[in-house]
Amino acid sequence: MKRLLSVLLVMIAVLLPTKSWAADGVSEPYAVLSENNTVLTFYYDDQKAARNGMSVGPFTNEAARGWNDYMQSITTVTFDDTFANCTSITSTENL
Repeated sequence: MKRLLSVLLVMIAVLLPTKSWAADGVSEPYAVLSENNTVLTFYYDDQKAARNGMSVGPFTNEAARGWNDYMQSITTVTFDDTFANCTSITSTENL
């Protein structure tokens, strides 16, 4: 019985997702504009409020983007490693 329980525990540990869960369990996609408005970084975690993050849509038009007023100064767009876990974005229209 102990052996069966041990095998089951090992199987559960292997089958559980390996992504790190957000502290409150709610990860979401968002973007952060650098202080000098030149770098736009996309994240997927629970730090949106702490980083003063902006929504990534879906947007009904381009003007709805939080970074729209800074488009001319943005020179770099980066995707944080956490964004690889995002599966909720199904369209990049107006992004």
